[in-house]
Amino acid sequence: MDIGCFEILYLPGQTQRLPEPFQGFDVSDINEAPYRELQAFHRFAKERAWNRHEYSGLFSPRFLAKTGLTSQAFVRFMREHPGHDVYLFHPFPREFSIANHFLELAEMEHPGITAGLDYVWSQVMECRRPDILLPEDAIHCCHCNYFVASKRFWSEYGRFVERFMELLNSRDDGPLHALTPYTLSKADEQQLPLAVFVFERSLSLFLKHHGHRWATVNLAYTPDARWSPPELFPGEDPYVAHLGAEISHGSENAAELQLRRRAAVHTYYQHRKELFKRG
Repeated sequence: MDIGCFEILYLPGQTQRLPEPFQGFDVSDINEAPYRELQAFHRFAKERAWNRHEYSGLFSPRFLAKTGLTSQAFVRFMREHPGHDVYLFHPFPREFSIANHFLELAEMEHPGITAGLDYVWSQVMECRRPDILLPEDAIHCCHCNYFVASKRFWSEYGRFVERFMELLNSRDDGPLHALTPYTLSKADEQQLPLAVFVFERSLSLFLKHHGHRWATVNLAYTPDARWSPPELFPGEDPYVAHLGAEISHGSENAAELQLRRRAAVHTYYQHRKELFKRG
């Protein structure tokens, strides 16, 4: 299995943080915060850097820290699940265990993200944005652009990335440039353009849009007792388990269950927002 894993090097002289098999992908000449990760993916797609290996992925330096993985566990997961086109490493599975929908919590964190994704889908894909429902579509769920994929997948997703960036660069007054809070930052009042979060969630929608065209496996939804993602705040694991138990208590009909899950997501979000900075 020929795996090409690249770490984004944003700044001149930046020391590579991720160990082997990761190698540097230097984009320091186009470093334009806060769009620098999007620009890195744009270069990766436009230059077809993914074509050098059977499987490729482009990662931020924080990939292993945010997932709690080692480089050995990362490679082992792919080798133990051969024959897939896309390998996803979603770092926040707890939040989805109590949600009804992929964008339920996202809309609380980044108001307007659903409209931003609708805008991208109408302009780039020229169709309606697909729905990702939970838990049935969880396999498609992945944040932070943490994925490795085959040339077959990249040849099409790369074109999507290029068209996304063309859209972003074409209209300064478009919804993608609106600022939104970044609730998982410890910096006070940090905001980022909506495009940053729209882009990272577009991968999941792209996979759902194409159904089962690409064989996909997601570490977060594959039983693996050797991996447990880091908690976003102290006690997150038992807290979410408690919410989940409250949701499932009783024999409510589907509509009541949906309302209880929505309330639990809101409770989780408010609790996380308060405790994250303390963690």
